Amino acid sequence: MSEQSNHSVTEEQQFIGNLQSTPAIFILCVIALSAVVVLPFFWMGKSSDGRRWYEGAPPVQERDDVPAPVQIGMPETHDMAVHFDQMRSFYVGLASGVAYPRWEEDTNRGFGAPTMTYYSPAIYYLTSFFYKLTGDWRTTLICVVLLIMLASAGALYLYARRTLSPVASAMATIIYVIAPYHLIDQYQRGAIAELMSFIWMPLILYFIDRLLEEQSTEPEPSTSHTSKTFSSFRLFALVGLAASYGAMLWSHVPTTFQFSLALGVMTPLLAWLRRDWRGLIWIGAAIFLGVGLAAAYLYPAVTEQHLIRSDLLNGDIPYETTYLFSQTGNGFENFSRFSELLNHTWFFNLAIILIAITIFFAYRQVTGVSQAIKFQVWVWLSAGLLASFLMLSVSDFIRKAIPKFDIGVFSWRMLSISTLVAALVVGVIAQMAVQHRSIDKQRRLLIYGFLAACMLSSAGFSLVRVILPMRDFQYFVSRKEHLNRIMLPKDVPILPRQLPVINPAELIKPSGEIAIETWEPHYRKLKVNVPESNQLVIRTFDFPGWTTTLDNQPASLSKMKDFGAIVVNIPAGSHQIELRFLDTKVRWTGKLVNGCAVAVALLLVGWGYKQQWAQGKIVNRKGDEQPVDIPEMVK
Repeated sequence: MSEQSNHSVTEEQQFIGNLQSTPAIFILCVIALSAVVVLPFFWMGKSSDGRRWYEGAPPVQERDDVPAPVQIGMPETHDMAVHFDQMRSFYVGLASGVAYPRWEEDTNRGFGAPTMTYYSPAIYYLTSFFYKLTGDWRTTLICVVLLIMLASAGALYLYARRTLSPVASAMATIIYVIAPYHLIDQYQRGAIAELMSFIWMPLILYFIDRLLEEQSTEPEPSTSHTSKTFSSFRLFALVGLAASYGAMLWSHVPTTFQFSLALGVMTPLLAWLRRDWRGLIWIGAAIFLGVGLAAAYLYPAVTEQHLIRSDLLNGDIPYETTYLFSQTGNGFENFSRFSELLNHTWFFNLAIILIAITIFFAYRQVTGVSQAIKFQVWVWLSAGLLASFLMLSVSDFIRKAIPKFDIGVFSWRMLSISTLVAALVVGVIAQMAVQHRSIDKQRRLLIYGFLAACMLSSAGFSLVRVILPMRDFQYFVSRKEHLNRIMLPKDVPILPRQLPVINPAELIKPSGEIAIETWEPHYRKLKVNVPESNQLVIRTFDFPGWTTTLDNQPASLSKMKDFGAIVVNIPAGSHQIELRFLDTKVRWTGKLVNGCAVAVALLLVGWGYKQQWAQGKIVNRKGDEQPVDIPEMVK
């Protein structure tokens, strides 16, 4: 090696050392990059006359009979209208004092919907938190999307650092942030719930890696210190995996299901490579505990599906029509550009994975990568290839073989998995560039050229194909009505637009008086005075969970056959009527299981800390206890 090359290597090592010693610089860079890719979205929408919201676009007309429309500068996307309606309804439920609001009071022309029994509510807790702080929905969405991007970047960096250097992990993180599908979810789909999956996938892999690593670490036979440390690490990793998996279920079930398919390949492969089959037991226990941590939502969502029109969930767009390169019919004609974008994104991710893997296997010997990285490359490659395969129609035999496989509608949601894998394998190539030993100049240039191409092509693809097209979209305006036909009770024979527009409470016979004292999403209180027996129609679907009392006694009820509203039979006189939306036996069971899972997780954490505390103190020469650092506690 020449003197000049020695000098350049020294400068490179010094630069890397500076990055390692100043992590604040990287954190600031990630914050800046996240802001650059996230924030323009909220200024891109325009009105029908071409003006932006901040350029004096005409205001939206308000109506007295519906919540005031909200005008936000972001462009119209696929899912934001639904999310916006649901986040507002969820906040109203929380504000009324209900910890888990399941009933949307203003949906379906005021007849309501049990949406949050079936839709993962985590994103709405987050939006409610920021709305409580800011009092503005536009600011809330900006904070939420930016926070999700920052959290996903932090999670990816944390996981990458298990095997990669700080510089290589930083490279993987940058690719993850600017990846096309990551930004498609925000800019074109408005899928803020699915966006949260980009946080949990790396964290799940992080704790799986820790569980298998700690399982494969042999304790020192001469001391009990290492054995205790090993045990406490295992407990923390188990709880961390359970919490991450449970959080992903609370955030977005379809992506969780699809990612679980990938885990079904990745985890056994990693256990085999590390010769640690026992670790699979602990991983299985953690996943089981994670399901328990989501039971308050998940168990009723699965068990009470028959109460709503769940058949419509996949009825309009069958799963088999969502395979890439074969999206025909069922409304996809109107999304030809979007379908083309998804196809190109599939090619883009797969190309990065295959080229990176080719470079890795060609140069892995001369660059001296560690055995841990070699293991991880096989694991990541299996996930990337599996996800890419399952997005094609040739994989349809797998869908037919696995029950409820179509819960992951759409198939192309697996682009989130290939996006994760592409970022990680780019990090591996960056590691080879940083850690090269005797690699020649030509190979070094090839590696650096690949990294530069990945960076520029990811940024260019996302900018030209994902971000800039949204400049011509009309800005988002909340809908006048929130209609959700999937959440209609199974026995309601009509569609939401056929529901009548009626008062919250009406008497069948015109004689009598009604006074509404309280009308909240989960509780209604009315006073009724009728000169003769009558019937009171409550503008609320008669759905399991609603209980009605007349003068503190169970009320005599019937149901409107045409649209399923609650009808209370009222004798002559003055009466007090109360309606409460309570948990069914299934919902109580889900909460009970969830509470038990939380208790188990806390006990495991407490046990782990107790072991750390016991080993983290020594007795000095004077007999006083002195705390000492616990090695490798959180690295």
